[in-house]
Amino acid sequence: MQSILGPISRDLSLVILPGLICIAVAEAVNGIPVLASIAMLIGIYFADAGHVYTTVFRFDRSSKKYQVFILAPLVGFFLLFAIWPLSGLPGMWSLVIYMTLIHNLRQIFGIRRWYYRLEHRTDKPLSQYLFYLSYLLPFIAMHFRPQMNQSDFYLIRALWIHPSEQVYNLMFYGSFLLGAAWIATELWQQKTWKAMSSLYPFSQWAIYIYVFLFARSEMQMMLPLVVSHGVAYMALIHHSRIKVYETSKWLPIIMVALAGGAFEYFTDYSESRLTSPLLASCLVALPLAALFTHYYADTFIWKGSDPDARKIYTK
Repeated sequence: MQSILGPISRDLSLVILPGLICIAVAEAVNGIPVLASIAMLIGIYFADAGHVYTTVFRFDRSSKKYQVFILAPLVGFFLLFAIWPLSGLPGMWSLVIYMTLIHNLRQIFGIRRWYYRLEHRTDKPLSQYLFYLSYLLPFIAMHFRPQMNQSDFYLIRALWIHPSEQVYNLMFYGSFLLGAAWIATELWQQKTWKAMSSLYPFSQWAIYIYVFLFARSEMQMMLPLVVSHGVAYMALIHHSRIKVYETSKWLPIIMVALAGGAFEYFTDYSESRLTSPLLASCLVALPLAALFTHYYADTFIWKGSDPDARKIYTK
């Protein structure tokens, strides 16, 4: 098997298994408020919020590239999210949630392509189409889950929910049929179960199935998603740092993630206590600006055309 991070055990522990382990954790602590709260604090503020700030480790902070991909968009997104709530226009949190899903899916597809590259596999169009459809259908199905109209999940309140048992059941079973077709296509193309380019996306698809079709609480829904995404991202940032700058930055990466998570916790705690709409809006805009700057930068820095790509993607 080909691996990205070195030993296969490192890929398994940091890229493939964190989300699956969180499914077991979410099932075990659901209904135990103290443990569920601790799990959510770690997942939301360290893995999810924290990983956003580790994007800076891909840059030399004195370079023009850092100014273009970090500083300039940071200012622009801050102004956007500071003004939006004051304007009275709806949809800001819907945009945040749907863009997060797109970003999450792009990371999964990108890591899958990375494994394809290492295994010298051709990524055929049929496999790509089935990949996206297999991930998107469970997410779309969640919008029609009958019990969602009684939910007060943060994730659900921002989505366009239209509960319908008939539509949901059709998409529920369709998700498994489509996933089976995708898995069969992958195995037929490679003739083996051993390739990481299949093992990785299958494991993440299982997370999507659990989160969108079976999760019964906000913690069960969010924990596997945010941990699988955030931990893998920080591992790949560390890997790229070694490849490009030949320095290990695990401790600084973890410290920045902790500081970023603490900052977002502070903004969440303080925003509802401010009496000034302008100050509250600015406070909310700070982490959202960092989040969307992260989305923006990631659109470019992981492309094969990036100047550092040859170093990062070469074994």
